[in-house]
Amino acid sequence: MTTETFYFAYGSNLNSADWQRFCQKNDYSIDLLEPVESAWLPGYRPIYHYFSGGRKGGALDVISSLGQITPGMLFRVNGAGWAALDAKEGAPNYYERRAVTVLNTAGEMIPAITYCVVAEKCKNEFVKPTDDYVQIVNDGLMAWNLPTLTHMQAANDEPLTFAVRHVFAYGLLQAEYNLGQSLTGIAQRQLARIRGQIFNLGNYPGWQPSDDVNDWVHGELLTLQQPNVTLPSIDRIEGFNDYTNQALYHRVLVIATNDQGEDVFAWCYRYARAIHSPAIEGGRWRKA
Repeated sequence: MTTETFYFAYGSNLNSADWQRFCQKNDYSIDLLEPVESAWLPGYRPIYHYFSGGRKGGALDVISSLGQITPGMLFRVNGAGWAALDAKEGAPNYYERRAVTVLNTAGEMIPAITYCVVAEKCKNEFVKPTDDYVQIVNDGLMAWNLPTLTHMQAANDEPLTFAVRHVFAYGLLQAEYNLGQSLTGIAQRQLARIRGQIFNLGNYPGWQPSDDVNDWVHGELLTLQQPNVTLPSIDRIEGFNDYTNQALYHRVLVIATNDQGEDVFAWCYRYARAIHSPAIEGGRWRKA
């Protein structure tokens, strides 16, 4: 991944037909956005609390919400792309650019820009979107093989489910250690593995992604009963505050394979510092 800044789309701009209609109507080239990969915005949830005159109803926004995650796409922005995006989003008067960190399912963190509704335009109540607008967003999500469940829940003003209810434990959060035992009763466990490499950092291990598809790390898959309640405690244990360089670990997204061979999305704590020691052979850590 390059160091350039990508655009993260989570709403109507996922729909190529909607984007092209706007560009053609406003004399922009239709090829200003180049798809890169699907991605997820951690710590944010979709919400309808903004009335759009152009859409004649609610338009989608995202707000901070611990444990939630919003699906979308990363795009490379070409030529006048940022100007076109600003114009379509009504920035900076209605939506504004926001720097975020998005995640892919390989445990990588990618800086990006997305658009959020400015505070003074947000209402303290649900703003119903039109059926046409909901379909535009859903069609965009499905075009990129992204789930529509949380968007539909937001569009119907329903409580949101958690798209990620699992944590992959490869170190002291495993059941045989005291920290892991502190989660007894609030998480179910099963054996699982994820791709990557694990390193011995002394009294604890560190996981990082690997380019080799044959590298596997073995551990436990924790299923959280209440992710919004449990995740803050695990974040504190792992030294995760945010996605800055000051954190000891970063909470990232991975695909874990459980002992039934099923693949599920899971949180995993990636060691945030440089590692100079060799990886542990066999991909399994045990405290000495």
